[in-house]
Amino acid sequence: RGYAADRLAAATRMKPWQAQRAASEVAHRPLASLHRLLARCWALDVEAKQGRAIPELAIEQLVFEVCFTTG
Repeated sequence: RGYAADRLAAATRMKPWQAQRAASEVAHRPLASLHRLLARCWALDVEAKQGRAIPELAIEQLVFEVCFTTG
């Protein structure tokens, strides 16, 4: 929630418009919702590092969950 879209894009290798969309999707979410998304992010990270998920697809899955799930 604190990073500019260009920094988020650089860190995640997203296109700037994708990072802006992700940032705007989480900007007004309740803290509990953000905690659930962060836990999901960590789970996907572990799955990718253990070879149980393809990293690029894990990122896409997380972005989908951020953009298409509600608080």
